[in-house]
Amino acid sequence: SAEAHAVTALIGPNGAGKTTLFNLITGQIVPGTGLVRFNGVEITRFTPQARVHLGVGRTFQDVRLFHNMSVAENIILGMQRLRGEGLAEALFLPWAVRGELRRAYRRATELLERVGLVRFADELAGNLSYGQQKLVAIARLLAAEPEILLLDEPTSGVDPRMLSELVAFLEKLRDSGRTVLLIEHNLDIVRLVATQCAFMESGRVLRVGSTEDILSDSELVNKYLGLGTVNG
Repeated sequence: SAEAHAVTALIGPNGAGKTTLFNLITGQIVPGTGLVRFNGVEITRFTPQARVHLGVGRTFQDVRLFHNMSVAENIILGMQRLRGEGLAEALFLPWAVRGELRRAYRRATELLERVGLVRFADELAGNLSYGQQKLVAIARLLAAEPEILLLDEPTSGVDPRMLSELVAFLEKLRDSGRTVLLIEHNLDIVRLVATQCAFMESGRVLRVGSTEDILSDSELVNKYLGLGTVNG
């Protein structure tokens, strides 16, 4: 279970089952046994889209943006309240709905302001750096107003210049009281942003505790995660 209004980091060796757990929560995989519950509702057989409407939101290891669309358009596509399948369809909708599209654009710029990328609102998403695209993916996730955010390796592959900005935004998410599940291999970043950790191995959660307690367990860190990853 994930603690509400906190950032829980899933840590463990490669192949421990962290991304598989995300896939179970979001409905990409249906478990053969066991149940998935969200806010007291049993959602094991719910479709991924039904889970989105319930408030489950996710980013992926690879950035899944539409590179030939603007940054703002990508974020608008994340908004559940926008009628139609997308922007192309919205152009042919009644004026009242197109007015909704204009309001959605304003909302998109507000979200881009939060991640420090509002100046790129009308830029093609494919022209942004990889780190900037990861921030756009998180902003698009926030556009759907999820109750829980599942972030799958948000800092992986990000160059050092963008890394500090991305970490700063993750800290803002934590401080705002969001409920976040985070997969992150960089334990220095886990120490900075996570309030608790769940250690996984071979598809099982072996230990849950405060970030300080888990990362100060030298036997666990040495055995499964290696030395030299945690400062201090």
